[in-house]
Amino acid sequence: MSTTYDTIVIGAGSAGCVVAARTAGDGQRVLLLEAGPDYRPDELPEELRTLSLPVTWPHDWRDEVTSTRDRGLKYMRGRVTGGSSATNGSVALRAEPPDFETWPRGWQWPDMLPYFCRIEHDLDFGDRPWHGDRGPIPVVRWPRATWSGLQCAYHDACVSVGFPACADHNEPHTSGIGPIPMNRVERLRQSNLLVYLEPARANPNLIVRGDAHVRRILFGGGRAIGVELVDGEELRAASIVLSAGVVQNPLLLWRSGIGPADRVRGIGVEPLVDLPHVGFNVTDHLVVSSYAPIDADALANTVHSIQTILRLSSTDSFRTHDLQLTPFGRRNEQGQAELVQTVALQLPNGAGSITPTAADPAAPPLIAWPFAADADNVRRLREGWRTSLEVANATGLVTDRPLVDRQLALDDEGLDELIARDHTAFYHGVGSCRMGVDPSSSVVDERCNVWKVDGLRIIDASVAPTVPRANTHLLATAIAECALDLSR
Repeated sequence: MSTTYDTIVIGAGSAGCVVAARTAGDGQRVLLLEAGPDYRPDELPEELRTLSLPVTWPHDWRDEVTSTRDRGLKYMRGRVTGGSSATNGSVALRAEPPDFETWPRGWQWPDMLPYFCRIEHDLDFGDRPWHGDRGPIPVVRWPRATWSGLQCAYHDACVSVGFPACADHNEPHTSGIGPIPMNRVERLRQSNLLVYLEPARANPNLIVRGDAHVRRILFGGGRAIGVELVDGEELRAASIVLSAGVVQNPLLLWRSGIGPADRVRGIGVEPLVDLPHVGFNVTDHLVVSSYAPIDADALANTVHSIQTILRLSSTDSFRTHDLQLTPFGRRNEQGQAELVQTVALQLPNGAGSITPTAADPAAPPLIAWPFAADADNVRRLREGWRTSLEVANATGLVTDRPLVDRQLALDDEGLDELIARDHTAFYHGVGSCRMGVDPSSSVVDERCNVWKVDGLRIIDASVAPTVPRANTHLLATAIAECALDLSR
């Protein structure tokens, strides 16, 4: 056995960077382990530095989800220091107040708002009471003067068809169309590697190791006492924090003997703790895109890619803001300028699962992703898709109005077929290690301690009971800050 640490943090993603930096700052000797490469800022490959570039192995896990009709959908998850915050689109939307209604006591909106304020340096609205201006994460919006002609026309079209203008999508209880908040500096991604982990590296209490994939957690006397890496190296610590994300967390727990006992035994691992919900209760965002041919002049200044977003509510639903439309411009394979809109269902019915196919850490996971099979999910996506084309027509940029009108004339059956054929996943899964008040229905308690195991916590978005109306980077960061305070 090698050096004993106070805390080993597994996974250097959005939450793991926070946990490692803050815990080392509290005086503990911390080892942060990341399965992927560890980079310093001046070593970052361009795909991790600059927005809108494709990210590939070894910085992506190459996961797929299995959706309806056995469709395998790409499921991007960061495999590098910074995790998915180092590979994402830098959208900095917060979860909304109603998203926390299903969370345990101590995790409601009034509890979480101070953490959302703590983590951000909002350069546009930092002086407002619902924002912060001293946190490590810069949050900015593209000013209208920098928008492309497409983005200006899109914003104005949304207002013309009845959606309110929204200057700050992170202001509680707002709605409508406006600039999308992002954690970036110009087109440079500001991951938690840069804003949390890098400033903490000067602390001698913190050691960071990349290319350190954990095979299993080690236990002794009912307590987590260390980890074994895939190369056989063993490392000890007084406590273990699992922050490897919604996919890797349940895989590692099963390999360590924690999960539904019969199924853990089925992959050749002796079960130590029977927790039937490890890997289950996964919720995520379901996406379909619409396309409309437009005047090529509107593509000027599209280097910024996404600049605005529309939050709206479907009809006949009790859920507000269950749809988001995000426009951007591109040229398709035929060279035609297009307005593309991602139509994302934010609050889906149903739940999926993430389970290992074998005890080998290199074996691909089985990610069951059933959201496109639910009729109400599809109904709401149909509505969002049709709304997107109505907005496209209202921009005045469409060059083939009859084509768009023909798309709008699709009946429900035809549109359902389009959605079944073309839908994608949005990489915002949560819930595989759900937080709750009862081990019969959750994986961790209100302080993020794994049920029935001492010395093991899970701190990241995998503990969120349900997927929020937002991407999950800010949520994971706020969860980490809150969980650390609760453990002090």
